[in-house]
Amino acid sequence: QTGLIVLDAHPDCCRKANWPVHSDWLRWLVENECVFPKSVLVIGLRQIEPQEKNFLDRYGVTYYLMNSIRGVDNPVMNITSLKFHLDELRKLEAIYLSIDIDVVSGVYAPGTGCPSPGGFTDVELINLVKQLKVALPNLRAVDIVEINPLKWWQRLILPYDATVDLGVKLIKEIIS
Repeated sequence: QTGLIVLDAHPDCCRKANWPVHSDWLRWLVENECVFPKSVLVIGLRQIEPQEKNFLDRYGVTYYLMNSIRGVDNPVMNITSLKFHLDELRKLEAIYLSIDIDVVSGVYAPGTGCPSPGGFTDVELINLVKQLKVALPNLRAVDIVEINPLKWWQRLILPYDATVDLGVKLIKEIIS
C-alpha cells in the first residue's frame, strides 16, 4: 500500500475532463482506487472550490488549510492531528510526496502557473520537507511540479526568479 502527501495551494480535485489533467489528478487517483482516501494527506491549501471541498470531505481525505498551520514552528510535531496522520502513513509500505511549488507564497516562488499569496515561505517549505523526511522513513519518491521560470518579457520587470533556486534547494534537501 502506498500513501500520498500533497503540498499544494489547490486540492486538484475538480472534474474538468474524462482523463486526469492538472486540475483534477487527485480526484482521478481516488475515484479510480489508485490510492485509498485515508492514505492521502494534503497540506497548504489556500484556494479551494466548493466542489473540491465536498469531494475531499465525502471521501474522507485529510487536508490542512494554510491558515490552520500558519505560525506553527514545527507542524509535523506540534499539530496533533497531523502527527497522528503521519503515524498512520508510516505504517504503509511507501509514501509518495508531491510538491506543487505554488504551495509557497508567490513572493517566494513567482515562477509558477498559479502564484498566490499566503503560502509557505521558502524556508518554511524546506523545513517542512526536512521534517517529513525524518517522520517518514518509508518516503520513497518525490516530485516537484509547476516550476515555470519567468518568460523573457517578465525578466525585464523582475530579472531574478527565485522559484528555480527554491526547486534546486528542495531537490538537494530531498536527496541528501
